Amino acid sequence: MSEPLSLPLLQMQLDHLVPGQGLHLVMADVERLFGYNDVATGRIRNFADGHGCMFAWCATGVQFVKLASPDR
Repeated sequence: MSEPLSLPLLQMQLDHLVPGQGLHLVMADVERLFGYNDVATGRIRNFADGHGCMFAWCATGVQFVKLASPDR
C-alpha cells in the first residue's frame, strides 16, 4: 500500500516535472489537500504558481502542467 499523498510529496513531484509534463490529482486528493469550497481554486492556483505550473479542473480532479522557465 502506498503512502497517502501529502503536500510535501506533491511539491516534490511538481518540482521534478519537465516543461510540458503533467500530473493529475484525483478529486479525493484535491479535496483532502486543498478543500472543496470557494477558496480551493485560489489555494490550488497559488500552489501551482509557486512550483512553475499551471492547472486546470477536469471531471476527475485537477491537472497540473509544468511551464517553461522564462529564462530559457
